[in-house]
Amino acid sequence: QEYVLIEQDTPIIDVLTKTEAGWLMKTYIGLEEEVYFKSIDATFKMSDIYSKVKNLKDPQAVLEFELDDE
Repeated sequence: QEYVLIEQDTPIIDVLTKTEAGWLMKTYIGLEEEVYFKSIDATFKMSDIYSKVKNLKDPQAVLEFELDDE
């Protein structure tokens, strides 16, 4: 019913919830967010989930793309 992906060293969590129409994904970014888990009807603060992670990386990263020459 629910699938959760938790980044190990960056405060980013993806929660995928199964619905009648298919899978719905909600992404939580940053320590200020609160994550809701429908399957257990519970909400957790991202700051609590990541409280013991050392050297936590900033989720605001710059993406670099290579341009295709075609």
